[in-house]
Amino acid sequence: MFAKGISAGYVPLAATVFNERVASAIESGPGFSSVIMHGYTYSGHPTAAAAALAVLDIVERDDLPGNAVRVGTVLLEELKTLERHELVGETRGKGLMAAVDLVADRRTRAPIDPTSGLAHRIAAEARDRGVIVRPAGTKMIVSPPLTLTADEARTIARALDQAIDAVV
Repeated sequence: MFAKGISAGYVPLAATVFNERVASAIESGPGFSSVIMHGYTYSGHPTAAAAALAVLDIVERDDLPGNAVRVGTVLLEELKTLERHELVGETRGKGLMAAVDLVADRRTRAPIDPTSGLAHRIAAEARDRGVIVRPAGTKMIVSPPLTLTADEARTIARALDQAIDAVV
């Protein structure tokens, strides 16, 4: 199941995708047991469908998947510079989805105590610098929009660098 991105969040819309094995089981099931109950009041609403089609046009026109690859490479390179901090164990990502691991001991890669609030304090400092990241236990999750530019990727890394300096 996926949602939000299909209409860019402008109107509620979601979709469910099945692989062939699941679809086959549903389609060949006996009697009413294989029916998927759907078709509610707002299903297939024309406004939501129009928003989704417009989003798909923009994704293709602006080559957002290609941008995610190109700018994602810049983002990851910039985030790797955070590994200068003893607190950062590893940075990793694919496209425009990245994570920064926070560690108590870089040598053993022992994670920070997730209840310490350290990740939340770093996120707050980054936010004060105009960048929103998501603290998730022992990680900082970076998942910017597909329209991100290389300069904005550098801004994210710089804000996180400054945020770590401010907290540690």
